Amino acid sequence: MRIGLLGFGKSNRALLKYLLKTEEIEIFVSEEKRLDDDTKRYLKEHDVDFEDGGHTEKLLSCDVVYVSPGVKPQSDIVKRLVASGVNISTELQFFLDKATEERVIGITGTNGKSTSAALLHHSLSHRGLRVFLGGNFGTPAVEALRENYDYYVLEVSSFQLFWCERPRVSKFVLLNVSEDHLDWHSSFEEYLKSKLKPAFFQEEKDVFVYNKGVEVLEDLSSVRSKKIPFWTESTFVEKEKLVIQGESFSLPEPYPHQMKENILAVSVLYKELFGDVERFLDSLRSFKPLPHRMEFLGKIRGRSFYNDSKATSTHAVLGALSNFDEVVLIMCGIGKEENYSAFVEKAKSKVKHLIVFGEIYRDLRPLLKDAPYSVVDDLEEAFERALEVSKEGDVILFSPGGASFDMYENYAKRGEHFREIFERYKEKEGRS
Repeated sequence: MRIGLLGFGKSNRALLKYLLKTEEIEIFVSEEKRLDDDTKRYLKEHDVDFEDGGHTEKLLSCDVVYVSPGVKPQSDIVKRLVASGVNISTELQFFLDKATEERVIGITGTNGKSTSAALLHHSLSHRGLRVFLGGNFGTPAVEALRENYDYYVLEVSSFQLFWCERPRVSKFVLLNVSEDHLDWHSSFEEYLKSKLKPAFFQEEKDVFVYNKGVEVLEDLSSVRSKKIPFWTESTFVEKEKLVIQGESFSLPEPYPHQMKENILAVSVLYKELFGDVERFLDSLRSFKPLPHRMEFLGKIRGRSFYNDSKATSTHAVLGALSNFDEVVLIMCGIGKEENYSAFVEKAKSKVKHLIVFGEIYRDLRPLLKDAPYSVVDDLEEAFERALEVSKEGDVILFSPGGASFDMYENYAKRGEHFREIFERYKEKEGRS
């Protein structure tokens, strides 16, 4: 059998390591970019045939090709594979085919999936269970096959789900869905179907926890699993009160709007698993939020600074804005072909002044009209401008609304730069 790995990013690297240890098969790696010398040496040492700097016809002779999630369906090599009848899959599907189905929990959504996955992992571990956390969240799922776990908590992306043929998970959580990644997906309908795909592969004994708002986007009547919606009259969260199926609980502290939705969704699943919410709330007290998500950095000259670098879509920016009456907003990055007109209309009442740089300015520029805004060259200049246009008591929110790759390696590096600038200014203020 000949297996192809299309793209050699984190997930396919992990899959290769697993295959080399467990299978006696022929493997071929095809990478569009140039591979570094260490990677080439590793492949040669393990007798793995490879090509880099582009894809050739060699992939077409494979029995199955595992596609890196980021490879676009519209790419030429994918079209050739489809035309040649080659089976296409992905690393996540490989894991799902081998894992114990009843132990797999999948979490997705346009926003909040990383935090929700981390929160569920924390709350399950708090019960003394052995839990794997991975998927789109850091560690590829296939690495979990090396050991035994009570549960596998997987953050799953629309890219991963698009390439999965049969993504069956026994417990599935869908947090929310709005326009995103339309630079990758051919349409919002395709994106939505990718996000919902696991629900339609579930069986009667499975559980589907979902945002009730999804019902206006897709008919869920053919989903066979037990469906448990949240954001209903009997299951919601407001201020510091959590209500699960009519039963009220007090939250340990105030949380941002986005975090409240994460808590709500995870608590609904937790109650379904264990019939208990109080123990979940007890674990919540020791949960540390992930960085770059509505991260309060502190104050400079009486202004409150928030780092929300993980906000890579306008839907995420609107979620951040919902926590405040008015802000000075910093946006940047690469847009994702969203409905920017709708975003500006919803955001304008919350934004005292917009500071923007990067490619996303081209998307926003025609819509700003009389709105107060400034165009700058980089984050350093944006920070300085934010101090100039704000006054004591204002909120300065860094919520980019676009991908980071025009200027940064990833959203984390972008957020770290914002934090570093803040700390530098804070130290300077302390010396003055």
